[in-house]
Amino acid sequence: MHPRVLMECLFQCDQISYSLVPVTGWSNLEAAFQQHREQFSLFLFLNCGVTGDLVDNLRPDHHHRFFVVDSRRPIHLVNAFATQVREKTLRDDIQLPDYDEIFREDEEQWDGGEEVMDEDEQKEKETTDEVRTHSALLLFELAWTLSKDSNEMLWWAKKIPQGKYVSDIAWLQRHVSRLNHRQEEGAGGSHSHDSLRLAFTYELSLSLYQHWSLLDSLTHSLPTWAGLKLWSLAGQRRLQGLLADTGIPLREARQTFSAMDLELKTNLQQLFDKTLNFQGKCLLSGSFDLGVFTTNCGEDYFIFLTVCFLSLWDFLCRGGVAKLMEGIERAKLWLECVHRVVASCIATAQLTSLGPFLFCTLSQGMPDVGVFCHPDRLRVLSLHLLHSHVHSTKNRRSRQLPLLVSVPLEKLISSSLCCSFFGRAFEKAAETTASHIICDNFNSAGKVSLIGKKNI
Repeated sequence: MHPRVLMECLFQCDQISYSLVPVTGWSNLEAAFQQHREQFSLFLFLNCGVTGDLVDNLRPDHHHRFFVVDSRRPIHLVNAFATQVREKTLRDDIQLPDYDEIFREDEEQWDGGEEVMDEDEQKEKETTDEVRTHSALLLFELAWTLSKDSNEMLWWAKKIPQGKYVSDIAWLQRHVSRLNHRQEEGAGGSHSHDSLRLAFTYELSLSLYQHWSLLDSLTHSLPTWAGLKLWSLAGQRRLQGLLADTGIPLREARQTFSAMDLELKTNLQQLFDKTLNFQGKCLLSGSFDLGVFTTNCGEDYFIFLTVCFLSLWDFLCRGGVAKLMEGIERAKLWLECVHRVVASCIATAQLTSLGPFLFCTLSQGMPDVGVFCHPDRLRVLSLHLLHSHVHSTKNRRSRQLPLLVSVPLEKLISSSLCCSFFGRAFEKAAETTASHIICDNFNSAGKVSLIGKKNI
């Protein structure tokens, strides 16, 4: 959604007419292209298309031109070198290898033996595979190149998970300083009451703690939930002991963060650094301040945008404060729902080892199971469930296994945000057993698949 807002803003700056067509998978993309191929010659693929062969799948005419902005991996090599396709998948300071380096003919005949990489080649390959810049950051870089960037556009670009921009923190910090300085010069050195000001600050990895009580935030944050085993009574006692060790009274921890003692709020990070060794959990996070409105953290913003996906456009508007506060409350309820389900699965030992992976199925009659039909929400539930299992089991081998979670389908879902290739195993198994599954999504990993009950 955020890349779409940035792209629409660029189109509106130059008064460019366009048609917006949402797609959910490759078959949907092909149908949309066939429907509009006679009317348009320029097509922009936003967050789709980079993992497949666009020329072979869509078979465009000679006058068609494709522009791709996508952060998914791996990049299909045909798209990278096709004359009809122009990609914006990497930062300008990162370049793809030359054609001759990828498609070179070896003089010596291949003997069929296994190719062995030395240590330097393996490290270079791993580094190349990890280069992945979010589409929103790519589009902001384009806006900056065209001198159309602003503080608001930079904030849209930062409304993504922290893990997606950790490698670009220094680059983002330079833009924050530049835009804030330009804004102050335009306002005569003063901070206007309706201006948007950005900052990078160190934040504890605690969910919504600025909008919640500290006790609730600790209870529903993944590091403390799994590390202290808060689904058990012993874990609750550990949490109370943690608060006692940090010197935070239980009365202060139970009230909202904004109502806490000012000295405790100021020294909160130092208190947890000494007690819980949170150095690895403190992440450099983007925050914003609009007028006298409460400062918000970019990671928190992403959580309640995920919960309220269907109302994203209202949340992205600067005037949608009421919608924003509603989203915060719904995000709290959603996190409580996630941990209720995780606690139930751990208590009833629903995770079973099936050899190469762990398996957990949520039955139709379980409370709140319908909430997790959306791939993004299922992904968060799986992450919390896997971390909780790792901290609760004594079996060392099971700690290294991937997790497969099955939920009853209530509506069609066919998208994914994962970059794991674990889903390839199910495609191969379906071919071997002649089972019918649907893996119609742009992510080549195919983490979310539709499997008929008769094939399970």
